[in-house]
Amino acid sequence: MILTALASDRRRDGDIREALNLYQTVIDKYPAEKEEALWGMGWTFLRSGKYKKASAIFSGLYKTYGDSKYLYWKARSLQEDGEDASVLYRTLLRKEREFYSILTYSLHKESAGGNWKFVKAVTPAKEVPAAPQKMDRVEALIGLGFSQEALSELIYVSKDVDSVDDISYLCSKFQELGNYRYPVRLAARLPYTEELHSYLYPRVHWDIIKPLSEQYHVDPLLVLSVMREESRFDPGARSAAGALGLMQLMPGTAHRFDSMVKVELRNSHDILEVENNIRIGVYYLSHLIKEFGSYAYAVAAYNAGEDAVRQWIKKGQYGSVDQFIEDIPYRETRNYVKKVLTSFFEYKRVAAAGDGGVEIPVGKL
Repeated sequence: MILTALASDRRRDGDIREALNLYQTVIDKYPAEKEEALWGMGWTFLRSGKYKKASAIFSGLYKTYGDSKYLYWKARSLQEDGEDASVLYRTLLRKEREFYSILTYSLHKESAGGNWKFVKAVTPAKEVPAAPQKMDRVEALIGLGFSQEALSELIYVSKDVDSVDDISYLCSKFQELGNYRYPVRLAARLPYTEELHSYLYPRVHWDIIKPLSEQYHVDPLLVLSVMREESRFDPGARSAAGALGLMQLMPGTAHRFDSMVKVELRNSHDILEVENNIRIGVYYLSHLIKEFGSYAYAVAAYNAGEDAVRQWIKKGQYGSVDQFIEDIPYRETRNYVKKVLTSFFEYKRVAAAGDGGVEIPVGKL
């Protein structure tokens, strides 16, 4: 809504009184926008250091709507005001696989008390179910070596399946054919189980990502997380804005860093080539992490550009990374950062389980 956007702009400009007046106008005159306006009012109080008022608003929002975001910021408001927020943090930590649970684990688990670990060994996927009769054609096409035709048939069949066995079968066949985009979408139709993890969070092109990540000093699982949210592992992905490939590189960005990684790009086809795309994307991510010193800031810059993030940091004067994430002006970038960090945590959680249940090293969040 225009008024809430205007209120947010006023708050960013330091006109707190006008921002609060605008939010109150929305609450009084536009009931359908009340939740967003109350959130804006609470956030304005928090950012201006009025933590008791912020806590009261977030508490009311959580009671009414049940969103973990409100509980998290209630806890943060209490903590900033010098009060004990451990009970709220413990409640958040029990909401596994939610962004605000992950944020709590990464930044505030000591404040929650206790020994919190989200490490769980992933249950291996069950043996792939036998192909249902309606998918006999898929098996026949694969058996004959007609991979593209089999892929087309899988896409067609996948539009009308909802059983666990059928979706597991389709996911396995998509991956067998080297397609990872559709398994992510299909597995997301079902409630999460550890057995679906390899379909939701595959280690695609690991033989390329791991050595390049070591060369450029980037966590390879962060690279996978960016790739997952950028392209869903589709090497031919092209965005409306012109971004290309697995890492969704803008041509200008690709050519900017080409001389540093010595790919010698000639055209857009070269940018789409898997190893070229990953090499430049990994180097660019490394460059951003070195500049900003934080995964959250670097991922935001990967999506919105370095200049935008520099301006946000300068204007926002953020005291903590979670405030930066929540205050990102672009909704798309804000949601993108949350998604990438959530995927990163899921990859790290399983990697830690594979290392014997060690503490999850979340890195420079």
